Amino acid sequence: MKRIVYSAIVSALLISGTASAASLKDIIKIGIVDMGKVYAEYAEKSDNARKLREKRARLNRQIREEAAAIRKMENDLKERMHNTSENERRRRSAEIEFRKDEVANMLTRGNAELDREEADIVKPMREDIYEAIRFVANKQGVKIVLDSLYVGFSDIELDMTDAVLARVRLILAQKQNQGAR
Repeated sequence: MKRIVYSAIVSALLISGTASAASLKDIIKIGIVDMGKVYAEYAEKSDNARKLREKRARLNRQIREEAAAIRKMENDLKERMHNTSENERRRRSAEIEFRKDEVANMLTRGNAELDREEADIVKPMREDIYEAIRFVANKQGVKIVLDSLYVGFSDIELDMTDAVLARVRLILAQKQNQGAR
């Protein structure tokens, strides 16, 4: 008899819990956004991000050119080692080490400068993306927005990524038009 009463109470609690969960779903609307996709598209279309990529590519090209020049100096020293004096070999070795240090410093300074510029770019990028998310969420009545990276499974109807991307494109177009004036 106790088991039947206990089972009835547990069943009643489960049924009432399910009913309140269904009503909670109706009260709090959740949206999902693929933040990686949104950031990637923003960075692809942003003039500032494009300029930063170009600067990074120039720095990498400079470093490769300097490294090739150092390798050439090292090869030249090896080839002429038997025809040069000890003092000349030491001088050239010191010159090679000095150039290596210069390249290492150039890389460190260049990366530090690019990191500062990237930080300056990321802040407005994040603000624009969050503004787009807020706009779309308010328009759709969404109260909670989650990054799809952290969601194991969701209904496709919850995905707001395309709407957010459309809003981001509009924000970028407005910024580019303001910059053209």
